[in-house]
Amino acid sequence: MTPVLQLNDVGVARADATVLRGVSLQLDQGQSLAIVGCSGAGKSTLLRAIADLLDPAETLMGSVIRADTRPSWQVIGVVFQEPLASLDPLWTIGRLVAEPLRSLGVPRAQWHARSVRALEASGFANAEHIAHLHPHELSGGMRQRVLLAVALVREPKILVLDEPTSALDAQAASGLLDDLERLRRDQGLTWIAATHAFAVAQAAQRVLVLEDGRPVSVGASVDVLADRSLPLVEAWHARTLPRTPPETSTLVLEALDVHLQHESHGRRLQVLRGASLQLYAGRITALVGASGCGKTSLVRVLLGLQSPSSGAVLYRDEHGVRHEWSRMREADRRPLRRAFGAVFQDPRGSLDPRQYVLESICEPMIVLDNLSVQAALTRALDLLRAVGLKPVLQSHLPHEMSGGERARIALCRAVAIQPRVLVLDEPTAALDPLARYEFARLVRRLVDERGMALLLVAHDPALVELLADEILELKDGRCRPLPLSLS
Repeated sequence: MTPVLQLNDVGVARADATVLRGVSLQLDQGQSLAIVGCSGAGKSTLLRAIADLLDPAETLMGSVIRADTRPSWQVIGVVFQEPLASLDPLWTIGRLVAEPLRSLGVPRAQWHARSVRALEASGFANAEHIAHLHPHELSGGMRQRVLLAVALVREPKILVLDEPTSALDAQAASGLLDDLERLRRDQGLTWIAATHAFAVAQAAQRVLVLEDGRPVSVGASVDVLADRSLPLVEAWHARTLPRTPPETSTLVLEALDVHLQHESHGRRLQVLRGASLQLYAGRITALVGASGCGKTSLVRVLLGLQSPSSGAVLYRDEHGVRHEWSRMREADRRPLRRAFGAVFQDPRGSLDPRQYVLESICEPMIVLDNLSVQAALTRALDLLRAVGLKPVLQSHLPHEMSGGERARIALCRAVAIQPRVLVLDEPTAALDPLARYEFARLVRRLVDERGMALLLVAHDPALVELLADEILELKDGRCRPLPLSLS
């Protein structure tokens, strides 16, 4: 059988360095491959080499041979890592999914039907409704599924995915992997995913492990993932972190019977139906739930970025004074804003693309803490050292850093004002297992040392198991406790 894809000693060189070398393998039609490795190992570079998407400054070494000799854009579908950066905010989802059909010469009369089918194939049960929405109306996980639909609408022979489950909850990720397996089995789709997720590596038939741009292991997934001599595989199995329990449990923030409604295209959607939770100093509360269940909406209410339809959010300051946070005017909230920090789901979208790292970290200290520029610089440099980032990064822009580096910068910015409440929304979605473990250790240390009340919104069961002191599931608009072990 002629392989659908063959790599012969593939490498990629840039002007100053060789970033990938020595990759050789072949895939038959209907096979699947997971490419794993730490951040900077060359996973995304290899995907771009396969998809013929290398930058002009990059040189391909070796050869990439496809059985289908049509132009690569007609043969290969690509799902990128950061949906917010890939979706036009002014277009409806239906238009975004249908747009590739224009270049294929598909008659316009067929666009809607094919885009709806692609949305259904990517896991949307209500595809007709989703087609009329805009990207900002969807959760991060739903936007990731839209990118999958954009790739599938062209009916590619090969599907290339960069971190396909990073924004999905466990149930949605399992559904996506089931869909990929169905497409592979029934339609002969060959899929290749660069991933940090153990579940994706398990789902693939073969696994390629990269370290510093070189292949160190390749073979059947069951064999590679059983080799705990590989640092990456060992990190996937980490389950515990040392912690220092607080001497006292001080209630800092609580939500009481919070209800929230959204208006969308004339429809009233009840998002929260009496959600309640309590956050204590020195404790980490994990909030889990399916994509679209309302986690982000609840976070916005807790942070005072959105008012609930009914119910209340109460904040107790360092003097024990209770404030009706959700009912305050913004002018009255502003002096208390410094008590709240947040790291949102997409670090790149949270950082000003025009600000250098040091500027970005210093800004909240100068604006909210009224620190002098010199004092802010001193604290910012201390934070960079604390999170293990090299001093050279202080003069970088967000696009010049890896996803893991951006996540740490966003954390520095959030804790720079020494908040009493910290919210982390999928903070490790862009991190490899080793970096995730180190990030978790950093967060645990910050919570123990500073006594912050931390709310962790996460789909990653391993991260929840590492960090959580308690777990709440948001389902049907309400919070309910879960046992600490999710495994």
